[in-house]
Amino acid sequence: LVGLEFESFTNGSSSFKAKVNKKGETLSAGEFSLSVIDVPSYSGEWDKVVGHDSHVDVFCLQPHVILPQHRTVEYTFGEASNHFDTAMQIEKIGQLYTGFYDKIAQATSSYSRAIYSGAFQVALWELVYDFEAPSLFSGNFQERGRGNSVVGSVASNWLHQLPSIVNTKQLFVLQSDIAQDVIFARDMNIDVGGGDSNIEDVSLVSSIGVLGLSAGLMLANRRRRATKN
Repeated sequence: LVGLEFESFTNGSSSFKAKVNKKGETLSAGEFSLSVIDVPSYSGEWDKVVGHDSHVDVFCLQPHVILPQHRTVEYTFGEASNHFDTAMQIEKIGQLYTGFYDKIAQATSSYSRAIYSGAFQVALWELVYDFEAPSLFSGNFQERGRGNSVVGSVASNWLHQLPSIVNTKQLFVLQSDIAQDVIFARDMNIDVGGGDSNIEDVSLVSSIGVLGLSAGLMLANRRRRATKN
């Protein structure tokens, strides 16, 4: 287990009005950092992927689960195949990272970075809920207002382009029983099972959507996977 604590939104956040499994929600979407509080000395897999960085930037996988603040949360660390059910879903999320994550850092203003970071998170949620036919206008994760927001328009454009992108990313998931699961990525070909590996020093990837993130957030009783109605 790895001990992590919410630090801050990395590039600000964007408000997004969504319907999640037919329920209306207003979500905060944006890249955020988790401070590394405790890593067991024997965790070689973590060292290979993250190294000795003081924080990890992550995306939220579960908008319906709360992220505790001001406390350390224990996460289980592993490859995305331990979390997602199909290789197709992992591939599409990898395509999203490959094609569009760098646009957040390349944005020339804080406003643009918040928009792109929010759009990335919204596109990721869409792939979590409806990866087989991603669209913010139908399915289990939708935008309320039928595409009226800038964030939703950018996310929809990126989702439309996914089939033309060759995935070059390897995905890793942090899972918790009391907080939302989160995801980040590295370049491919990291051997987390042992042996030598050449790991490029690339930025971890991330973001979060929290239902009204505030100091008074309640803890989720347990981790829940997104399910279709």
